Amino acid sequence: MDKKDVHKPLHVQVAEKVIEALRAGTAPWQIPWDSAGMPLLMPYNFQSGNRYKGINALSLLMAGREDPRWMTYRQAEESGMQVRKGEKSMLIQFVKTSDERTRRDASGKVMHDELGKPIKETRELPHAIVRNAYVFNAAQIEGMPKLEREKPWNCNRKVETFLCSFCFFPSDGLPGLFGSVIVQC
Repeated sequence: MDKKDVHKPLHVQVAEKVIEALRAGTAPWQIPWDSAGMPLLMPYNFQSGNRYKGINALSLLMAGREDPRWMTYRQAEESGMQVRKGEKSMLIQFVKTSDERTRRDASGKVMHDELGKPIKETRELPHAIVRNAYVFNAAQIEGMPKLEREKPWNCNRKVETFLCSFCFFPSDGLPGLFGSVIVQC
């Protein structure tokens, strides 16, 4: 993250990057059908396995990293890894709009359901709580296991095989019909 962007809200930073990428024709979601490289993988937290959503996902995609794994400095340390000196983090935000609590009776005792589990209730917060976090990409972290990449697949062959497996072959030798599309199998 640039120092000039530190005081800009995350949504403004991301919007500016999206506009810049669209003008340059380099938006990260524009992947050719016959891509020889790695397919687009949504960014996720390496430690928890949770995928980033919304503006966080878009922001991390806009970083242009090939590796979809991200984690905080503390998560890297807890996992026995180290962020390389001088690496720059990416801002993400967590927005909390509701709170889950254990239901209690008038005397303050925890209420339980038929199975003996505490009953949880969700209440809307009067104001959203926004927390900032800073994450690093796996490529910026020493000790990160290598990303296992799937082999690129031949999309044309797979699609043709799939379509041909559903073709209707009339006895008159005409091409098979798949819905309103004529398929030559």
